[in-house]
Amino acid sequence: MKRKLLLFAAATSLIAISCKKEELNPKPEGFGELKTRVIYDFADDVASKTYTDINNAALKLYTSVKTFEIGSYDGQYEPNITNARAAWRNMHNAWELSEAFQYGPVAGGKYNEKVDTWPIDIAGIEGLLAGGSGLEGKDIENLPNIQRGMHELEYVLFVRNGQRDASRLSGRELVYVVNLSKDIQNNCQAIQNGWAEGAGNYYSEIVYTSKGSKAFATNKDFFLQMVGGMSAACSNLSGQSLGMAYVASDSNLLESTYSNNSYTDMRNNFASIMNVYTGRFKGSEGYGLKDLVKDKASDLDGKLQTRMTAVDSAFAAIKAPLDSAVIYKRPDVKKAMDALDSLNATINNDLVKFVTDYITD
Repeated sequence: MKRKLLLFAAATSLIAISCKKEELNPKPEGFGELKTRVIYDFADDVASKTYTDINNAALKLYTSVKTFEIGSYDGQYEPNITNARAAWRNMHNAWELSEAFQYGPVAGGKYNEKVDTWPIDIAGIEGLLAGGSGLEGKDIENLPNIQRGMHELEYVLFVRNGQRDASRLSGRELVYVVNLSKDIQNNCQAIQNGWAEGAGNYYSEIVYTSKGSKAFATNKDFFLQMVGGMSAACSNLSGQSLGMAYVASDSNLLESTYSNNSYTDMRNNFASIMNVYTGRFKGSEGYGLKDLVKDKASDLDGKLQTRMTAVDSAFAAIKAPLDSAVIYKRPDVKKAMDALDSLNATINNDLVKFVTDYITD
């Protein structure tokens, strides 16, 4: 039986029960107990499981790229290159689902910069591949972030949606993609370790918020962190992921453009915001910020739900591929950006005020 920490709010302490949450998951009694459950369910059902998925996907990516490398030396390109590209998409999809909570171990270790920096340095990458410097593990770690990570790997594996024949990858390119994928997996393993359940990990800093946590002296501190993560994800979606390409009318500025995964990235970024608010991930039955808001300010929950529905509808209305939409369906893209800005304003103003007013401990 997997040992899990089930937390109940009490006057001065937490009660730890070793069991499966499915076997013992009573409804919280009162706002105080609900706060504790929201913190626990976020840490357990959303954040730590998301980062476990990311690390599993990163390991599969490394395995797929290594298989592609080995097959390439024997003249076997298909289906290995197709599998490697699919593994890249799966890994990046998993990563983008963490957009609304890239704090703690991710921020502390600067892992987002190491794994997902965008835009990348194409000229520098081409110079690196044409040169004679080392491309082994330590060499990759010492590269600037604009030459190291998911999008550098994407660039070599896809090069404009696979228009480059896999047979043309040189020996240096093969070494580069293998060690890039291994570096990505190493970084994702470090993140998972930080979020894993256990004493001394960031997970325990969250679940013991206000009760011995070094990171969060009060519950309010942590809830403001959660809300701040949601806001940062909204801002990044509107101002950078969509905004840069929209303002310049240049699809090359879209993240994941080489794999044509930009639209999926953005839907996953938005899903990350929703996961934080609801406290749910992949069918889990946890409690989230939504439940706290409904308990004390149901009108605000309705307002947030309306704003979120507007974002979802605006994304759904962009039927053309996103790289075409930023040029030829600009009103639809602008509508999505405006919906995100409206949601972000509600988060920054109303939801922050809710936390300030109602999370008083």
